[in-house]
Amino acid sequence: MFWEKIEGTARYIEYNTGFVYTKIKHKSLDKGCDLSFNGFKNYYDKDITNEPWFYEKTQMMVGYYYVTGFNLCRLLDKLKISYKDNLFNTPSTGLEQYLCK
Repeated sequence: MFWEKIEGTARYIEYNTGFVYTKIKHKSLDKGCDLSFNGFKNYYDKDITNEPWFYEKTQMMVGYYYVTGFNLCRLLDKLKISYKDNLFNTPSTGLEQYLCK
């Protein structure tokens, strides 16, 4: 439960941040002080859910808690179950326990 909560929510944030990046197109982000920074160009006008690197992160892997925790967050969102406000305030409650409430 601990690793699902920690790693699954990290993947959930990574997933949703990708959608935010698809909307960012600011000149100020281009090649400022970091010459290797590409200003989120990999995300522009793309359906990132079809990108192989994005899809791979939803597949089962050795550290399965990363994927199961991520998908539990997505399921809770789809079912409109409120969990985000108290998730880290109640350490003993795992993601799957919110499905039972």
